[in-house]
Amino acid sequence: MRIKLSNEKKASFRLSILLFLLISIPAIGFTYYLFGNNKSIVYNQPNEKRESFQDSISKKFIFYIEDGDEWLNQGKFENALFQYKKALELDTNNFSTHYRICLAYSYLYRYDNLFCQEGKTHLEETLQKFPNESKLNDFKIFY
Repeated sequence: MRIKLSNEKKASFRLSILLFLLISIPAIGFTYYLFGNNKSIVYNQPNEKRESFQDSISKKFIFYIEDGDEWLNQGKFENALFQYKKALELDTNNFSTHYRICLAYSYLYRYDNLFCQEGKTHLEETLQKFPNESKLNDFKIFY
């Protein structure tokens, strides 16, 4: 009787091991297939990194402009000026950024009587860089 129980336990154990192997080996193979074979991704990384770098610059630029606009609307002109200057570092040829900086300087001068010389200097540089933009002439009255 004891031998019979012992043989049944051994058979049950062997069956358990066999089922475990039948389930785990395909699962390991499938996992390796899904996550272990990324050679194609490695070859494409330089282009993806370049594109993601350009995307991150444009996202930062948009963030700085939008954040500066929010600060400007709240009357926090120095904070807006800071954000606009950060955006200008990313794209120095953007007229809209230069215009916003002149606007922030004009508000600072008009309401807080600050940064008069810096605003005048930036306005003159912007007028030299963008001579055909008539919008900038509106700022001349502040300096």
